[in-house]
Amino acid sequence: MTIEGKKKWTAALIAIAGTVVAQFAPEQGDTIMEAVQSFAPLLMGGIYIVAQWAHDEKKEQVKIEAEKTRQVSAGNAVLELQEDIYPLVEEAYFEPFDMEAFDKKLEARAANTYLEVNPITVFFAAQDKGKATKCRHIDQALSYWDFLLDKSMKAFEHMYGFRLDEADKHLADDNKDCPYYSVDNMARQKGIHFWNMLRTVKRTIKKHGELEALAETDIPWQSKLAPSDQSLFGLGNLAGELLKHNA
Repeated sequence: MTIEGKKKWTAALIAIAGTVVAQFAPEQGDTIMEAVQSFAPLLMGGIYIVAQWAHDEKKEQVKIEAEKTRQVSAGNAVLELQEDIYPLVEEAYFEPFDMEAFDKKLEARAANTYLEVNPITVFFAAQDKGKATKCRHIDQALSYWDFLLDKSMKAFEHMYGFRLDEADKHLADDNKDCPYYSVDNMARQKGIHFWNMLRTVKRTIKKHGELEALAETDIPWQSKLAPSDQSLFGLGNLAGELLKHNA
């Protein structure tokens, strides 16, 4: 309330008091009016203080509600963003690694990501999901890499027609109808997709072995890996680097 506003309300109060005095106590009019004039500013000041307090309380409540709304909106935005970006923690697997539950989701992931479901796309879906799943204990990573190695062998067999660990039975030394003397030779002759698959399986075997070696040490991998690398896939993928730097 402004000063001019206060003056108007004070004048109105005095006018009302004058009317009441003239009606009910004309003989004491001067005395009462003097009192009203003396106390009217104080009364109006009190009314102003109460009104201002109520106004300030309302403003503060509006601010609190607005902040709550902002926090909820921010939280929802983060949840929505997690659906669009590559999340670190897609599933939190505690011991033991739940291979069956993990495996059930791979076909849908392969279909959504690669638009086709076969042993090769399922392997890559397993690799992607391992990157997105938090590792809380190295035993979880060991079980996951056992699982991933098996998926890589099935992917290789789907492309080549035989398992890598049975390749010798299908090459020129044992099969007169086969023109290839080694898997590497076959991969080069058949093209880039065969070569990439062979490299991928060999790399998976190598990383699997490095993770097993890391598990035999007391290297504090949690303190040495960035949070984004502390996934089922990430721990195995960087096990060799951890071993190298600890040597």
